[in-house]
Amino acid sequence: MLSKESVFKEIDSSADTYEYIGNNVKLQGHVVIKAGKMLLTADKAIVNLESYDIDLSGHVSFSVRETIEKVLDPEEYAKAIKDPYQITKRVGVRTSAIGEKRIIVNITRNGMYMNAERAFMNLQTGSISFKKFILKEHFLYAEGERASRFYDGSINVWDTKFTTCNYLIDGHDHYAVKFSRAVLKPPRENSGLVNFSADQNSKIDLETIG
Repeated sequence: MLSKESVFKEIDSSADTYEYIGNNVKLQGHVVIKAGKMLLTADKAIVNLESYDIDLSGHVSFSVRETIEKVLDPEEYAKAIKDPYQITKRVGVRTSAIGEKRIIVNITRNGMYMNAERAFMNLQTGSISFKKFILKEHFLYAEGERASRFYDGSINVWDTKFTTCNYLIDGHDHYAVKFSRAVLKPPRENSGLVNFSADQNSKIDLETIG
């Protein structure tokens, strides 16, 4: 679909219909855009082939997936395949010099998931803006008026409430803290948004500004 330089090595899209109008492409129905590890879906999208801007509307969703390779013992492997929040794929077996078996796996999971009324993305910079969103980032839930995610994984949010109560998704959260502005930062040891380890939980830095 696109040929200019982009921060993403791989870009792909699908939709029920494509309509070319000047420098724009209108995607309608079951729109899916894959950019690197990011996946966006919507009812409709308009892509400008010159500026690389994308305007998505209608049931917009956004997710980031990460796949890492781990070497697990049989007990760890048994726990990993039962985890409902990840896909664990066995890719090999390693045997130590003393005969201990280790299982080589690829673990894939969503680091974050977001729904929004509308989203605007630029494929050259990797930045995305959302209007009226709900976000799930591991144990953290957030709902706000607008958010901007940058290519380094940091997210600026405005007029947003945060909670660890998953009832926020249904609009029945039991408790929440609201900020006029805050920044979600990825772990410093990883430039991506997700830093999943089977041995320890991911960390999220939340910087409150107002």
